[in-house]
Amino acid sequence: MWLRQSCFRMELPTVAQFINTYFPKFTDHQNGPKLLLISWDHGPIGNESDEDDDDDEEYMDGVLTNINLLIRLRARYRNLTVRFISRRVLEDDVSNMACIECGHSIHCGCDNGCDHEDTWDEALWEVRWSYHYLTALNHFLANTNENWLKTVCDTTILQPRVDFTFDIGTQGLTIYIRFSKGQAPSGFRLKSMYNPALDFLDRSGMIDLEASESIDYVIGEATSKYTRHALGCSNYIVTYNQIHLDDATIAAWKKKKKEAKASSS
Repeated sequence: MWLRQSCFRMELPTVAQFINTYFPKFTDHQNGPKLLLISWDHGPIGNESDEDDDDDEEYMDGVLTNINLLIRLRARYRNLTVRFISRRVLEDDVSNMACIECGHSIHCGCDNGCDHEDTWDEALWEVRWSYHYLTALNHFLANTNENWLKTVCDTTILQPRVDFTFDIGTQGLTIYIRFSKGQAPSGFRLKSMYNPALDFLDRSGMIDLEASESIDYVIGEATSKYTRHALGCSNYIVTYNQIHLDDATIAAWKKKKKEAKASSS
């Protein structure tokens, strides 16, 4: 009863330990919490005050982040809400800026009679905008489509593997949904994956998700081939047969499908 009414906030690397501690068996997932907030910080690392030097800023955009555990818990406990939230927004961790009214730093503690309110609001808006892609991610995590929940609710091994990445400049989100070899839906092993991948997204309720215009998808299936990480890393990673479906491609497919349905009726 306590777990079912609880709300937790944690960083993503803590999720595995949290689930293994409170939900060691998949049957325990029925007692999932009411709300799980993931405190997320993509960066930057470096000197934010120097806006002219792009080399000073390093973001995690382009890096894949795995969310299998979150999706598994969400699929098995339907009353759970999983939401990513910016740590910087929560803690008002804004960049150092000169106040447009007095010229002092907005973090300045001097008593000059200026509260830096307008500049502070602008700095906070910039932080919120830099995490706007989390809105689309949260809509993806909230997908209640039964076909999708059954797909990720395997009792032995979670399939498919689900990751996300993002683009700071466009605030676009890309969801990677990739199956192990031989585990993909029928049609994925055909030479063209275009229609099978779009049909899968449609059956899984992702085509019409709110904020779907901000989400691209990469759908694929593992091959028998591997490659190494860059920079001399000795670890091998799986090579996938995959297709990238952007918003324009999905919109065109939806329009074509709608027109075909209208003509047949």
